[in-house]
Amino acid sequence: MASIVKFIKYGAVLYCLISILNALVLPPAYELNIDNYLFIFGFVNLALVVFKKREYTILVIAFCLFFGWSLVVDFAKHGMDFKSNLPYMLYFLKWPVVLVTSLEVSKSVRWSENYPKLIDGLFLTLLGINLFMLLNLEGTGESAQMLYSPKAYTNFIFYNEFGTFRLSGTQMNANDNAILFCCFYIYYLSFRPKAWHYLLLALGIIILTQSRTIFLVMLTVSGISAMKHLKVFKNKKQLLLFLFGGLLVGIGIVFSFSNLRSMFTGDALASSSFMQRITNLSNALETDGLTLVIGNGVIKNPLLELGAYIDSEFISVLLQYGLVGILLWLALIVAINIHFRFKSVQGRYWFLITVLILGASATNYTFLHGSIGVILTLFLGLSCLGSREIESKPQEKVQ
Repeated sequence: MASIVKFIKYGAVLYCLISILNALVLPPAYELNIDNYLFIFGFVNLALVVFKKREYTILVIAFCLFFGWSLVVDFAKHGMDFKSNLPYMLYFLKWPVVLVTSLEVSKSVRWSENYPKLIDGLFLTLLGINLFMLLNLEGTGESAQMLYSPKAYTNFIFYNEFGTFRLSGTQMNANDNAILFCCFYIYYLSFRPKAWHYLLLALGIIILTQSRTIFLVMLTVSGISAMKHLKVFKNKKQLLLFLFGGLLVGIGIVFSFSNLRSMFTGDALASSSFMQRITNLSNALETDGLTLVIGNGVIKNPLLELGAYIDSEFISVLLQYGLVGILLWLALIVAINIHFRFKSVQGRYWFLITVLILGASATNYTFLHGSIGVILTLFLGLSCLGSREIESKPQEKVQ
């Protein structure tokens, strides 16, 4: 029996590794599909872990409730055709598998010494791919970008029109790339703040993506984290000097990039993307009472069915799963934030990741996105390793 449990555990770890590889490194056309067959190992391992360790019960129940509601709504709206939408709905079982497996692996003592090198190696690999695309030597960067984000017209504009460049990196679009590097930014900010060079590199990529939402999220999590470290300033004059210098640098950066500059000129509020989101929200709220409450079920082709693309998780959840879905989605966010005590290192870290999820969900997909969901749950799962490192140091070195 013990050997069977061990075999299932290794299968779950392999499933998570392949999912992470697909989400972070491999272009869509080269993703490994073997993870679909390994999911059963991850799910069975999740059930075994939850049965033995009740600490994950609330968290897993929150994911399962959302998954269960999505099944109910889709069956009510589409009948037996709901089976074709099952892979999409299974995301909300995949996330607790990746999260709990990552947390359990991170508790292994043998990982504690080598994990920072693994995280740094992953970060530098992704950074290298992004810089290769940025430099675009003899058009090679643009060609590489096409592998990850096969949008010929958009990429042509980004690379050939002055001031429009946005770095999509290994993700499908620049906003998703910004979410990825914001996760790294929060990780280093929370657990390894002295690794300032990695923080600056992550910040640099976020700026190059010109993602307005994630840039504001980055400022928010930086402010929240800075409040904890105010005592390092010996007097108010030193603090004011630091804030003034940071403000000048920030203004200089923002006004050097057209998309970021639009946040302060007011153009962002008049942009077609913003107005489309307002229209989508208005249309969602104007549906009949029952549909507003329970939703429409999975919407495979928003442009065909609704006449517009949906690029907001909040609006997408409302349209597909109704107000009940929104409440269950928010219950999931609450479950994440009560898993660790807020005063603990892990609790504060998960709170910052939650700020990212909430902010990004206004203009992007998070848990409804196949790659971004993996990224978010992976970084949530790194909390035990990160907290172990920071708690093992003398207190004066942490501050």
